[in-house]
Amino acid sequence: MPDSFLNGTIREIADQSVSEKIRGALSPARKQRARAEDRRNQEIKKVERRLAYLQRRREYASAVDETIAAALERKLARLQSGAPTFEEHARHLVKRTLWQLLAAAVIAVSIARFEGYFDRLEGPRYITFTGPDFTIVACKEREGVSCEKNPQDHEGEALNVKGLVAFEAQLQGVPVDFALAIAEQESGFTCNVISTADAMGVLQVLYPTAIEMGYRGKPEELLRCHNSAKYGMKYLKRVLEEAEGDVCLAANKYFAGMNAGFIAGGREYCGGVLDKMRHYANSASAAGHI
Repeated sequence: MPDSFLNGTIREIADQSVSEKIRGALSPARKQRARAEDRRNQEIKKVERRLAYLQRRREYASAVDETIAAALERKLARLQSGAPTFEEHARHLVKRTLWQLLAAAVIAVSIARFEGYFDRLEGPRYITFTGPDFTIVACKEREGVSCEKNPQDHEGEALNVKGLVAFEAQLQGVPVDFALAIAEQESGFTCNVISTADAMGVLQVLYPTAIEMGYRGKPEELLRCHNSAKYGMKYLKRVLEEAEGDVCLAANKYFAGMNAGFIAGGREYCGGVLDKMRHYANSASAAGHI
């Protein structure tokens, strides 16, 4: 084995050892760049040795494949200029694509979370309230997730909720068809619902509103059918009086608040109430058969 080749190999090993020690003190990004530079230098030395070998063959008048020699010279020029290799191009393309996919996934998840998609997948959230003589599993609605006819409405299943609403409407002097339409629009005659705005029960009455109407129990007790029906009906009577008998305005005030006029979505809400009122009004003896 020629001494020059042996000495060259020893120097390369020594250079690699020094390079590895330097890389140990660098940051990960700088380490990666240092490794790439080491690979480039090793490739340059390898090409230079092959070109030197071909040059020696020329000097001894041996046959040399000039196509290979030209390719090696082009490769050496590219390596020395610092232009990226095909491998580096491919690695950069893969890395960029992966980052783009990751960014797209993060954006998609963020949009889905903002739109409540995961909440809709999870469905409503159930909360158990226990009192001296009752236990209620409340159904807390999420954005875009309804609790109507949920399987935990045990009290609503046991009671004739429509009959209860009609009874309270008659006590308060509220038209039965209007009261039934509001109850169906608000909760679908479901007793254990808590809306995203924390309105509760079959008539979706807010706790402060119920207090204003004379309620003195705990907030969760509005999930009992009779409490929500009673105090919600009292509030419905007040908004109907405030609207001077205009059921559409009264429905909007019940939906949006006593001091509200027609708001965005109020007319659509009123349209739903009017459709349901016509249904109950056209049913023979609606109050008596509910």
